[in-house]
Amino acid sequence: PDRKVYAITDAGCEFLRAALKKTETAHKTRSEFLATICFAHLMQPEDVEAVLDHRLREIAAFKAMVEGFECGCVAEWPAGGRFVLGIGKAVTEAMETYIKANRHMLTAQSTEKAANG
Repeated sequence: PDRKVYAITDAGCEFLRAALKKTETAHKTRSEFLATICFAHLMQPEDVEAVLDHRLREIAAFKAMVEGFECGCVAEWPAGGRFVLGIGKAVTEAMETYIKANRHMLTAQSTEKAANG
């Protein structure tokens, strides 16, 4: 092949299987978008709009990537991979819907702050 192909060693496989026995896993989300939006009340209205618009563009790009997977190789993925892709798609679509339906909460607040100084 044109690229180096890696394989998991027997020791690595044993380590992975032992790690996968941990069933109480955490779900951590670190989002610069959400951290920024927490302070929308301190931002200029045009900056809030720019942050929201940028996030919507990122969502559109993610959805296009997922669509490419769905039209291609995803059927060959293990069930866990398809499940994770589906979770990502659901969360992203929910975020898009929420931003579009509720952005007025942030933009009205920012406009009011700008008008009052």
